[in-house]
Amino acid sequence: MRRLSRAAREVADRAAEIGIDPEHLLDFEAARRRPLKRRMAMFFRTRKPILDDAPYRAFDSTADYRRWCNENLPLWLGYRSRGGEEQQADRSDDDGAG
Repeated sequence: MRRLSRAAREVADRAAEIGIDPEHLLDFEAARRRPLKRRMAMFFRTRKPILDDAPYRAFDSTADYRRWCNENLPLWLGYRSRGGEEQQADRSDDDGAG
């Protein structure tokens, strides 16, 4: 069995007291020591698949933009218009994939 350092034992004891995984507490402590500017930069740097693949996109109309979002973007990004999920399902049925 590996012997824990004093600091690791303290973290493990604190984690046990409050009922969380010691690894989560270590991650929190490491994040807390980072400067706020760095924490904010890390927090807001989320890669958005497909959206980040081109420097820009231009559409002739809002309808074109919404159609492109419904056809190309994953649902979890939140860019689909109302009914976009149903439209996507209808298109996949029309493609003969079913």
